[in-house]
Amino acid sequence: MKLSASSPVLISLIHLSDNEIKTLTSEIGFDPLLEPVQIYNWPKDAVPASRVDMWRIFDQVKPEFLAPYEQVFGFFIDCTDMHSMDRKPEIIVVDRRRQSSTNAAHENIMRLFKIQSEDMLFLWKGAWNPTGRGTHNGCRENESINRKMWTFEVVGNPDVPTIVGDPYPVFLLGPISEYQIRAVRAALMQEEGEYQFITVPNGDGTLEGLVRYFESPEFRHYEEPPHFFIAVDEETLDALPDPQEDDAEKWKPGDCSVILASASGCTASSPSYSVREYLGYGYGRTSLGGYGPHSAMNNLSTGNMDLFELIEPDDDGEEDEYGQCKPKKVFWSTFTPGDAVLDY
Repeated sequence: MKLSASSPVLISLIHLSDNEIKTLTSEIGFDPLLEPVQIYNWPKDAVPASRVDMWRIFDQVKPEFLAPYEQVFGFFIDCTDMHSMDRKPEIIVVDRRRQSSTNAAHENIMRLFKIQSEDMLFLWKGAWNPTGRGTHNGCRENESINRKMWTFEVVGNPDVPTIVGDPYPVFLLGPISEYQIRAVRAALMQEEGEYQFITVPNGDGTLEGLVRYFESPEFRHYEEPPHFFIAVDEETLDALPDPQEDDAEKWKPGDCSVILASASGCTASSPSYSVREYLGYGYGRTSLGGYGPHSAMNNLSTGNMDLFELIEPDDDGEEDEYGQCKPKKVFWSTFTPGDAVLDY
């Protein structure tokens, strides 16, 4: 199946009840210039679709680029609070852009944004009737859609390591179920922001395993390691509400923390030069109920605050002579803690 202009299609990533389908269809409404909207439901007893599934489905159904425009769209249905008694499925629009001479990563990125059900048919027509002369990174954009976009998540090509610069990467360090990923997404997105969730291939649940992945040929062929990132480990998952039960009301963000990491190194200086060499990462934990990981990443990336100001003390943490929490360290394999002192 390929999407076509006259046939509005919504692909659900979760199983919808008959009542949910009826409600969505009623909210979407009808356009005399289009066929009735079709909703492709997810199988009843199947695990909800992952973002990898979403990518591969869109790969199969996405239309050709409408020259001279270089942006195509798809429409999905998903829900973050899977087992809430009053859950409300939402419509998510995704976009992909043609690879350009100035940005080879375009077709390895899919941006997600939410829309109101009643806007679906208007935006469907806009997707097939692009307007505007604007370009971004060499890509001719559909301004009739882009002015409605408020990206909340970015999905990378599952076959190509892709870390997008604009949102903040969230690395899932160890084995994790689709229900757990959704719980992580729901917890982090209580704070407004834009994220990219990345499962570490063969991750062992540690930052050392993540750093070894950054050093691997399969990663370095496509990407450079990020300067800042968030990581989710077993401690994070253990503190989240049960993803298969409706116990969200019993859970408080302050009960849960994630790892916050920043590239660290040492500086060699002389009267004529200053050289900085990055040896690994400094890291610590930050609570979802405190400053918030997205705000913390904003302050790290702009240089407004240092890592030690944003992390929280833990049982085995150290403090400096001023009583401030000292970040822990993880090194590239070419360095050991005895090789150099990380001064940042």
